[in-house]
Amino acid sequence: MNQKEIIELIDNKFGIVKHEIYDEYQLSVVVKQENIFAALALMQLNDFKELSILTAVDWLDRNVFEVVYILFSYTHNQ
Repeated sequence: MNQKEIIELIDNKFGIVKHEIYDEYQLSVVVKQENIFAALALMQLNDFKELSILTAVDWLDRNVFEVVYILFSYTHNQ
């Protein structure tokens, strides 16, 4: 499963707020808060079963708190 397929899968199911492809192994996808757990469950069903890092960013200037989930798939090597 490549990045474009992952983006399409999530976008078709939940709609994507924004996304960015960094290289052939890394991408960023932002979904609405109410879709976070369903999107994570969808990724788990598609072999992204490893939660590598769970962290957060506090954007003080924007008054926004962002939770970051970094997933990995041994099956897809990404």
